[in-house]
Amino acid sequence: MEHLEPVKEFFQQISDHPIFRKTPEDEEAIVDQSITLCRDYINFKLAQGGLIHKRGTGPELDNFSEVSAHIIVTGFQLEQFHPSVYKDVCRKLHLNLSSDAVISDAVHEVANELFRGGINWPRIISLFVFTGALASECVASYHPDYVHTVTTSFRDVVERRLATWVLQRGGWVDVVTTVDGFRYNHSLRVQSIISAAVGFLVALLLTGTT
Repeated sequence: MEHLEPVKEFFQQISDHPIFRKTPEDEEAIVDQSITLCRDYINFKLAQGGLIHKRGTGPELDNFSEVSAHIIVTGFQLEQFHPSVYKDVCRKLHLNLSSDAVISDAVHEVANELFRGGINWPRIISLFVFTGALASECVASYHPDYVHTVTTSFRDVVERRLATWVLQRGGWVDVVTTVDGFRYNHSLRVQSIISAAVGFLVALLLTGTT
């Protein structure tokens, strides 16, 4: 369909980037990599929903970098555990998808709530899941041009709030080890961290931003 051409062009390149295999030199590198990670997550999300490819014909996890694949797997698990949180986000946030500013404000507002109590990987992954849900609803509502705004807004959040923390952890690759812990460690501590991350979104989406 013609209205999907912009988003298809946006996702022509998927990641298998050697930049994730070495320690980033500075925060600028963290920010640059975040664009690829966000685009990969949204690309996979849209493909799984049949929004840019026929179901079953989209990119496989093996097509992505290890970092992107881990974020995708954990994000989809988080969404499966809490499906009501990441569904109908535009309605819950009273978004009318009328402008780039509306989309950008929504991403920043959610980020403000998520990271108000601190930064950790579950909260960061929760932001990936939110951006994927928002981008999907933009495409489904015939506004694929807003997908780029979702991605750039995510990048801005990383630049302003997350880059220093991620760099101190050794870069985005740190999520690979951490995500393995969340997938296979069922301790109360891990469960409480994930629940806290989701809790921020629950509170925000129940009250809306307006």
